[in-house]
Amino acid sequence: MRERWQHKCRALLMIAILLLTAACRSNSGSGEAYASAVEVKRGAVATVVQMAGQVVAVHSLELDLGSVSGRIVNLAVRTGQEVQAGQELLQLDTTGYQRTLREAEADLKAAEAALQAAQKGSGQGELARAEADLAMAQYGAEHTKMALTLAEESGTGPLKQQVADAAFALRVAQDELRLKEIGEGQAEIRRLEYDQAFRQRVLRDMSPDDPQRAETQKSLAETERALNKARTARGQALEKERDAVQSKQRELARAQEDLDRALQAKDDPAAAARLAYRAAVEALATAQAKVDALKAGGESGAVEAARTAYEAAQAAMQSARASVDAGTLRAPFDGTVVALYVGANDTVASGQKVLFLADFRELRLKAQVTEVDVPRVEVGQTVRVTFDMYPGQIFLGTVLDLPQQVVNQSGIAYYQVVTTLEPGESAIRLGMYGNARILIGERHNVLTIPSASVRYNQMGETYVDVRRKDNGIEQRTVELGMNDGIQVEVLSGLVEGETVMVPLVAATSPYGGGVYMR
Repeated sequence: MRERWQHKCRALLMIAILLLTAACRSNSGSGEAYASAVEVKRGAVATVVQMAGQVVAVHSLELDLGSVSGRIVNLAVRTGQEVQAGQELLQLDTTGYQRTLREAEADLKAAEAALQAAQKGSGQGELARAEADLAMAQYGAEHTKMALTLAEESGTGPLKQQVADAAFALRVAQDELRLKEIGEGQAEIRRLEYDQAFRQRVLRDMSPDDPQRAETQKSLAETERALNKARTARGQALEKERDAVQSKQRELARAQEDLDRALQAKDDPAAAARLAYRAAVEALATAQAKVDALKAGGESGAVEAARTAYEAAQAAMQSARASVDAGTLRAPFDGTVVALYVGANDTVASGQKVLFLADFRELRLKAQVTEVDVPRVEVGQTVRVTFDMYPGQIFLGTVLDLPQQVVNQSGIAYYQVVTTLEPGESAIRLGMYGNARILIGERHNVLTIPSASVRYNQMGETYVDVRRKDNGIEQRTVELGMNDGIQVEVLSGLVEGETVMVPLVAATSPYGGGVYMR
């Protein structure tokens, strides 16, 4: 029975579709189906930019307690509560931070006492030491100046002497190597080699059961060990002398290179002496400045060190006090507690977000605009916003900021526009989504037809199907103006009172979305 009823319903549905199709085609000789026939008449057309956006607050912030951490001993607010700037929001247990503060205060007092003692002890003794340092600096400056003068007058002479000295040192090292090669351990090695050969011959001539054979083998092993040791010692001695020769060769090469560069005017022979003189002059100036400062009542080195320690203790005390103060979280501005992320007695880590605070008195709408519409949006334009929560109500705003860069998200490109938002008496909430409209232009008493009736040929030209008086259909090219997506302005091609046909399937505009702007 149930299957029979389903077959009847399907048959009735097919009959209804066939009757509807026949009715749609009854006015068309071309056989195309139309949804309706609409008269060309005068009316108003408006162009708008539509946006969707989300409500945000100008002043909103997720708060944390910075670098401090601890257990919440007082949670002074609840979700939805309004607070004033400076009002306490929550308090941590700061026992540990207070102990650190007391220790820092004690260290500061000790550092202050040490500074006062250093200031009292600074006097003639410090000045005498500074004057002695000045005398040494004066001697150093004079000595290096004389060395510089001698180096400048000697020219390349010292460099040539360095080459000669290096060459002589190399010859001495080479002679030492030859002496080592001739005599180092040679007599001992030859003696041990003779003993080794002798014991080997004696052992070869002995019979296997000779009672002296074991003793002879032992003596041979000791001789061979001594021979290896002597040869190793000779090798190490020769290697040391060879290293010495190579070192002297490098020194000679460097000395020769310095001389060659000086002869070619690439290097200054007096460069080292000049650098030493400059360093001595700087040391003299520093010593003189210290003496002058002490004579003028300046601080000695001990006082400066004590002052540095005092300033460090003062900074540590201020840091400890800041940690104690940071244990109490206060509202940075007037607002409403939107969300609490912690509860009473919870333990909070450093940097952990504890609540979200926002000021609802100044709201903004961050809306997304397409690439096609963004050129028509300007700062200062009026925005009309609607929310699903408040059907029929329109909230006004103004465009505040235009984006300079496109945003690409999930393959969709858009621009983010920021507008003001006047909530009036309504309780607009953060995060609510709204639809915004910007009126770009408006025309009154113009010829209009449905946007759905507009069609496009292969050249991208617009035309409509017009019903003639004999009920035939003709295609007619039209020039269009403003388009609000529902009605479109007709500039030419139609006259008032004619009838245009609206197809069942709307045409796709080559300009995107079926909207054509003149």
